[in-house]
Amino acid sequence: MRPLQVSVTAFVMALGLPLSAHAQSGGAGNTPTQQRISWEFGQDVYTGSGPGELGMYVGVSQGNNLMAFRAGIMDEADTVPCSIGVMYQYILHGDTPARIKPTAGLSLGRVYSCASDKDPRKGSPSVHGTATLSAGVRMAMFSGTHVAGSLDAMVFRERLSGSSSTRNRDTKGVMLGVAIHSAR
Repeated sequence: MRPLQVSVTAFVMALGLPLSAHAQSGGAGNTPTQQRISWEFGQDVYTGSGPGELGMYVGVSQGNNLMAFRAGIMDEADTVPCSIGVMYQYILHGDTPARIKPTAGLSLGRVYSCASDKDPRKGSPSVHGTATLSAGVRMAMFSGTHVAGSLDAMVFRERLSGSSSTRNRDTKGVMLGVAIHSAR
């Protein structure tokens, strides 16, 4: 090693090691809390100024965060568009027994035609991808020892991406959903 490399390496180590040791030692109230990983699945109905959608998802949550795989069917008349993608929801006070919890979400999906060979609607959907932002509340419906259920009511704004930038369009509306999840 050249002298400049040695001195830069020593400088980085001198700055980084005390910070790393402090973060790992749990000092200054830095003790991590264990949050349980739980399961969830649900169904959502989107309706608004553009095409509506019926979506289903299955995923895992930990603390306030939910990550899920999502599949949906859009109501477009001339094709049979389906989508598959991922979604993320932030549920404020997710691990608490609160009855009403503010919620925000983001989902991204790829749209394709799921028309069968016998279906006369074989055209490609005009939408090729979706990006959806949502915000609303989650209301507890029931809670047992192992299973609980919630109702989601949200407003959304969705970007529908077409095959060219001139086909991109935004839609907004209301989403209602039902979620079944492990009891918290």
